[in-house]
Amino acid sequence: MHLEASIDVSRLLLQYGLPFRGHDESESSINQGFFLGFLRWHRDRHLDVGKVILKNAPQNDTLTCPMIQKDNANACAKETLKAIIGDLNEDYFGILVDESKNISHKEQMTLVLRFVNKNGEVVERFIDLVHVSDTSACSLKKAMYSLLFVHSLSPSKIRGQVIELEGSTSSDRNQAKYLLTKIKTFKFIFVLHLMLKVLAMSNELSKILQKKDQDIVNTVEFLNITKKRLQDMRENGWESLLDDVSSFCDVHDILIPKLDESYFPGKSNGKSLGVGYAHHLRVEVFFVVIDVQLQELNDHFDVVSSDLLLGMGSLNSVNSFSNFDKGKIMTLVKCYPSEFDDGKI
Repeated sequence: MHLEASIDVSRLLLQYGLPFRGHDESESSINQGFFLGFLRWHRDRHLDVGKVILKNAPQNDTLTCPMIQKDNANACAKETLKAIIGDLNEDYFGILVDESKNISHKEQMTLVLRFVNKNGEVVERFIDLVHVSDTSACSLKKAMYSLLFVHSLSPSKIRGQVIELEGSTSSDRNQAKYLLTKIKTFKFIFVLHLMLKVLAMSNELSKILQKKDQDIVNTVEFLNITKKRLQDMRENGWESLLDDVSSFCDVHDILIPKLDESYFPGKSNGKSLGVGYAHHLRVEVFFVVIDVQLQELNDHFDVVSSDLLLGMGSLNSVNSFSNFDKGKIMTLVKCYPSEFDDGKI
């Protein structure tokens, strides 16, 4: 009920294009945004909801902070996109691409789909807006094809195959066609799915590390959980990843190679390296990517650093020293032998 109230208010604001936050979001402010205002209105008119939201919610679970508001908006965007893709019904579609500079003079590209829906009506639906390095035809095409795959839209369903942008040359078109052939390969999709899974774990940890009010003990524990998840993926995630990639390729008509056949690198002049395609993907891509990520975490948060953080967290006086742990404090003390001799320990 608590979560649904926040989502309902988010959907209302998104439907009418209203801003979520105001000039000052503090409790005593009279310049709070629409999100908190509508949430209070919702509370005052639905007593059962009012019992579990805002001041009646747990202090660390009010679901009103800016990050939660963004999560709600992103969730609504994904659901909207799913509905649009469902309306496509795996049929052909056209693409409208436009570019312009924003107020910061950064180049940006918008992507709009035009298609005939299930009711036989021609509709146009906005999909995404992304910043691009430049607005040449080739650059826009690269960004466009990347967006299509991110949103699970098959470029093979584009009416006319290649979109003609204003000012495009035959060289641009050839580059775009070449790029499309590279994107529509099993290995590209494999790497895309692998990075999505690995970066999703890292992103969750990154958000926690950036919280100003995050408890140190909880942070270190989540760090260890992230390492365990990556290790578990390394040991047990190969088959499920391969199944996901194969299913994606089946849906989008992408050729699935025979994984037990010999692997031929792109610049090997037709010479095999003596390993199978599955071995190449698993050992030289899958393991390597996960190992690099684990090594990165271990380099930034080694055992000593974690012991220091946990020891300091145990000295935190919040909630009557709720994180107090004698063992962790003793480990912290032993990191400073010049300050604490055996007698002091």
